[in-house]
Amino acid sequence: MSKIARNTLKGYSYQQRVLSLFVAMMDSKREIISLSAEIDVNHNFDDMSIQMNDNSFFVQVKNYPNTYLSDIAIKNSKIKIKTNYSNFDANLNNIIIINTDKIQPDGSEIFGLPAIKVEDIYVIPLTLEDIDNAIESLLSNEARIIKIVSFSYERCINFQGSIYVADLPEFSRFGTDLEEKTILLREPLKTIDKGITWIVGKPGVGKSHYVKELQETYPKAVIYRFWIGSQDKHQQTRLIFNNFLTDIAMEAFKSPKRFEIEDLVSAIEAMPNPIVFDGLDHIENYNPNELELFINFFDMLNNACVVILSRPLQRPLSWNKIELENWSKDDTHKYLNFAHLIKEYSVASKIYDISNGYPIITNFLAEHYKLHGELNLTDGIKSIEEYYDNLLKQVAIRNAINIFLLNNSFFQREEITELCDTSALSDIIFEFIEAYPYLFKCCANRLSLIHDSLNTYLRSKSDLTAWNNAIEKIKLSIRNKELRYLSRFSSFNFEKDFVSEILQDYANLIVYEQLMKTNFDYASIQEFIKTCK
Repeated sequence: MSKIARNTLKGYSYQQRVLSLFVAMMDSKREIISLSAEIDVNHNFDDMSIQMNDNSFFVQVKNYPNTYLSDIAIKNSKIKIKTNYSNFDANLNNIIIINTDKIQPDGSEIFGLPAIKVEDIYVIPLTLEDIDNAIESLLSNEARIIKIVSFSYERCINFQGSIYVADLPEFSRFGTDLEEKTILLREPLKTIDKGITWIVGKPGVGKSHYVKELQETYPKAVIYRFWIGSQDKHQQTRLIFNNFLTDIAMEAFKSPKRFEIEDLVSAIEAMPNPIVFDGLDHIENYNPNELELFINFFDMLNNACVVILSRPLQRPLSWNKIELENWSKDDTHKYLNFAHLIKEYSVASKIYDISNGYPIITNFLAEHYKLHGELNLTDGIKSIEEYYDNLLKQVAIRNAINIFLLNNSFFQREEITELCDTSALSDIIFEFIEAYPYLFKCCANRLSLIHDSLNTYLRSKSDLTAWNNAIEKIKLSIRNKELRYLSRFSSFNFEKDFVSEILQDYANLIVYEQLMKTNFDYASIQEFIKTCK
């Protein structure tokens, strides 16, 4: 457990920390039905009661450091610890938890905790460090630890009665809903065999939408997407291997428990439904240092029904590969009718002739036709690169929209104006967006590229040195403790020295306090803090 997570427990009473441990057990193992603190019973083992499916346990908690086994004596339904006497009901399951390292367990165990049995009472020696270590061993990540500890503390001090599994903080997975609606056209796989089925397709051929088509046949399939949209707040975090494992494990174990990779593999293999991973190419493009970790993990899933979708990868793989092709002419006509209400046969046929059924180009042509009443291309297009070449023939325009390469998130309209050296440059950007709005995601005043294929195209063609001044303006804003770019800090490809400088600067608690007192945009501060972890 990190220092931050351990500090969450500091200041709590010993009894509160014990309660946090058992709430963590409930969260992790899902075997405890309810926990109650400060219960009303006719004996002294009333600090906590634990209800299981078929049994109940009554707990007394003693913050008695340096207690030895010789300090404990039991006689006539009374237990004496040093000079303190307590009544207990010998007909019940009784546990006493003591803050001491002077008692050695005898091999007994209760709730996974080492204990010693004194007559019919389980004695658990449990120091503060033992509690911290036990909580860390139960839950999968720091965020969950902090959430559970805070929850149990709040329930304890407010005396809100029993805690049930349904009361625990929800654990949520990364979203899997796409920004655009899927029109079901393709015939999904009729069977998914054990091992890896690798569905490969060029950019914009509809791989992510094909996942929705798979879900029609396999409605209980487990889905993980490495990309859902250009303004997804988890766009960066979902590409990190440990975050990926934690997310999948929540589905596999139905709890946020800590696990070993081998255990996760076994749980996935035991799933009755296929598991689908969409967009592995985003790892190769945006988190290449961890690509091998993902591939090695997938290679372990030999006995699970796994589907992986991606663009062609530079890294050679031996998985069973299926190519995802363009739509047929009939499918293209259906799509244009249902998605864009383009019913004229001649228009639909012309769009098909230009796009050859390439889904993303078909969509762009349809959007352009609805906006301008005409098609902006006449000749057939074989690739998305060729489409962008036709659209961005003017170097000045291409260089202008390179501003969207400065981060993998979004820019606000006023930021674009401020970052451009001249009004003429910002005018080019906004005029292009107005002419081709379907290439951009416009959410309120936030602007980003609608599809990663344009991002990839621009990166392959561009030199960003012309935007060095804009990058320095962004850095200056962050150095000046302005919140504008803080929540998107991880989406900029800053050099390591600058990242180190900023993390050290903002790690100062005085700086953090000043930010909280002088700003109302707490969400930006929170997102930045998450980035720093």
